[in-house]
Amino acid sequence: MAVSIIILLCLSCLTGLDAWYGGPVTAHADVPAFPGAEGFGAFAVGSRGGVVLFVDHLNDAGPGSLRAVIEATGPRTVIFRVGGTIDLSSSLVVRSPYLTIAGQTAPGGGIALKRGTLRISTHDVIIRGLRVRPGDEQPGGTPPTQRDAIGLSAAHPGQEVYNVIIDHCSLSWGVDETLATWTDQVRDITVQWTIISESLYRSIHVDEGATEPAPHSMGAMFGRHANRISFHHNLLAHNHDRNPLVSGVVEMEVINNLVYNWKSGPARVSRDKNIVHWINNYFRLGPGYRGDISRRDTFRFSDTPHAESAYYLIGNVRHSVYADKPPLAEAEWNVVNGDTSPISGLPATAEHPRGWPGALLFTPSSVRVDTAVVARDRVLVHAGALHPQRDAVDQRIIQDVINGGGSIIDRPEARISPGDRRFDRDGYPILSRGAAPVDTDADGLPDAWEAARPYLNPYEAGDAQQDHNQDGYTHLEVYLNHFYPHLQNP
Repeated sequence: MAVSIIILLCLSCLTGLDAWYGGPVTAHADVPAFPGAEGFGAFAVGSRGGVVLFVDHLNDAGPGSLRAVIEATGPRTVIFRVGGTIDLSSSLVVRSPYLTIAGQTAPGGGIALKRGTLRISTHDVIIRGLRVRPGDEQPGGTPPTQRDAIGLSAAHPGQEVYNVIIDHCSLSWGVDETLATWTDQVRDITVQWTIISESLYRSIHVDEGATEPAPHSMGAMFGRHANRISFHHNLLAHNHDRNPLVSGVVEMEVINNLVYNWKSGPARVSRDKNIVHWINNYFRLGPGYRGDISRRDTFRFSDTPHAESAYYLIGNVRHSVYADKPPLAEAEWNVVNGDTSPISGLPATAEHPRGWPGALLFTPSSVRVDTAVVARDRVLVHAGALHPQRDAVDQRIIQDVINGGGSIIDRPEARISPGDRRFDRDGYPILSRGAAPVDTDADGLPDAWEAARPYLNPYEAGDAQQDHNQDGYTHLEVYLNHFYPHLQNP
């Protein structure tokens, strides 16, 4: 069965890609979710103009809990007045649209979720600054067969999930996948500047139809029959497989991601109809790799692809950590293979002429494209939940990538040294509760922030939803966006 695989010879030296791939963000009828929001989900409205709801404690439920504000209705911004880890008794499901979860506002050590999945089943949702690490603890929580960190899926047939952006989150220890979309009618989604790491291998995952747990450790999966998904500037580390898997997505762009230490499964594409741009991603082999480093083994496409599938590859780099393999980029076709056997139609050697088609397959989004090497360095500095600071898990992951170390793990506590007081006995980083800034009028803006600006009043709640300079962002949004200056001034 024929498949169109469009591959352009290009190494990490490519520059100026933004000139032809979308270019700078231009004037749009809508306002981006925040400065630096890019991709097909960039225009998620979130809670703009809505109410402010506060998370005041770490209990699973009840007034002032994260579950209560997520299950509320209407446009709403979630502000955290406590740091720490919330142990979920079941999945958190977002069913009502126009939601902004501002995890970056949590004091102390930041905010994290464990034991359960955050599932998005609606539209116009912005999620920033969250740590979601389901782990393997039982009983309770999300069932093992569905225990992702974040999942996007419809709650009932015919429902659409769209206009969602996930930014600067840290997702680890998924039991099924760590990030997944897997239902019809999911579209216009962006995942950016997020860490997806240490999906659990020999854990509690049970395959469909089986009765006993089986090895898993899957990073990210996008399908089925989804449309217009942007996955850019993310770090995938220590995941056995699906880094990511694209399975039934039309118009997906995978751009500027850093992938490290897969075991047997790098980036994959299924036999379903997929139309994908793979642009300037950086793949680094790690100590967990069990393949032949001389094999075309960075991209694995189905041996029997859908007749209408098409892939466009440019600027992707593979870098080995082994001493006998130089740290050089390789020609595109040297890193592409079939799932179990070579794909027919790929050139056999680097001497293949450059006469292959070079056209994009669909109108791209507005993602600003870096070279693979520049993207690698930017992701290492800026990806993940950064506020108030990277926690001990993310610090470990980043050092693993830099130093070429680390491993794929079975349990969250697998890599905790005895006596390391940064972690609890289950392997979770200990996040202090901290103290929220004083906010007299409870509008989400700290008094000190308002006092420093003549157009704001710490005793007048209504000014948080105003926009004095008419740039499209409310004063509350401006405050929430200031946590990420590198997005506003890249």
